[in-house]
Amino acid sequence: MKTLPEKDWFTIADMAAILETTEDYVEHCLISGKLNASINLPLMSLIKCKEECDGLDIYHEGFGAIAVCGIYNIKDYTSIKWNKSEDGTKSADLFNEYVYLSNNGCIGFYECDGKAECEYSYRFKKSYIIEKNDIAITPQEVNRFKTEYCGTTSKAKSLSKKAVDPVIEDPRIIDGLLKMVIAMAKDCYGYDPANGKNTATADIRKALEICGLHLSDNTIRSRLKEGAELLPRDESLEKSSKFK
Repeated sequence: MKTLPEKDWFTIADMAAILETTEDYVEHCLISGKLNASINLPLMSLIKCKEECDGLDIYHEGFGAIAVCGIYNIKDYTSIKWNKSEDGTKSADLFNEYVYLSNNGCIGFYECDGKAECEYSYRFKKSYIIEKNDIAITPQEVNRFKTEYCGTTSKAKSLSKKAVDPVIEDPRIIDGLLKMVIAMAKDCYGYDPANGKNTATADIRKALEICGLHLSDNTIRSRLKEGAELLPRDESLEKSSKFK
């Protein structure tokens, strides 16, 4: 039997199978920055941008359009705003000012005329809808991740074991964590499950960022919704009325 050629990229589901873990864990690695996401683009026109870093702020300056195709790195996976449809699938429109791509896998800043500048990045100039299975992980990124987190050192073995440890999937542990999350969200951030316009989501995201952690608003809303389902019905209605 002939050996099949290696894939040019892997999906989130592919990566979960490679690591013998769940798709949720792979996405956690994408959100936390441990794993870099890419996207395979057809021939299309993107806006070419140059970035200048001044202290903690990064400025993007547009330099017109450029035709591109192929696999491009998504600079910040959390910049993608996923929307869940009625059938449970998730999609996102990459046409916004926060989604930036690079074509070298990782953009690094370098000194130029006393300023820290980086190589060019790209953003979309019109609507471009993707689904979760459109997220690509390059073979190089798979190898880097496996070397760093699934290698032969004791630290890497520990991280790898945690990634596939079945105890993480124990419903009792998950329910316990969700109960703590919903209790703190209601008591500390005024989260009201009955109110569709909560400021708690943004407040929790900011609290995470202060601690150096990152979760998207969609992920926070999903976990809060799951936690709210564990609340006693009468207690949920009674307590939620305090925040209206």
